[in-house]
Amino acid sequence: MHRLSRLAVGALCALALTALTGAAAGCALVGNTSVQHWEPVASGHISGQRPTRLSLGTYRLGDRVRLAWVLSGPQNPPVTLTFRLEGVHRGNGYADSIPPQKDPDVLERRDETGFNLGQVVPDEYRLYLSQRFRKAQGPGYDIKFTIYTLTSLRQ
Repeated sequence: MHRLSRLAVGALCALALTALTGAAAGCALVGNTSVQHWEPVASGHISGQRPTRLSLGTYRLGDRVRLAWVLSGPQNPPVTLTFRLEGVHRGNGYADSIPPQKDPDVLERRDETGFNLGQVVPDEYRLYLSQRFRKAQGPGYDIKFTIYTLTSLRQ
């Protein structure tokens, strides 16, 4: 009889611990839920008529940054596209560059992640976008762009 009652008590304790662990995990998940939202930061247009370096201003950015574009104009101009962030307070920065392409199908004409800088330290940054080419080899792309940052909204 004692053996049977010890077995029943042990089984009930194991069942209670399992239920308690499950409930605690559920509470932890509810408390830490967040929704990620891509927020537009800046948008504009670059003409392909001449090389351009745009200073887009200073913005507070989240932990990810991407630049979406629509390219028009020549099929495969010999341009270098550069997207750069310079930290206002820390002096840190991030950049990505796309050199001239040999294959005209490498760059998508419409691309939601033309530049994807990935993980960045949330802070204030100066944003720059440039299109470089030799004037004799122009024109470059006409570019419509929008820059987005990823923010997490707690729920």
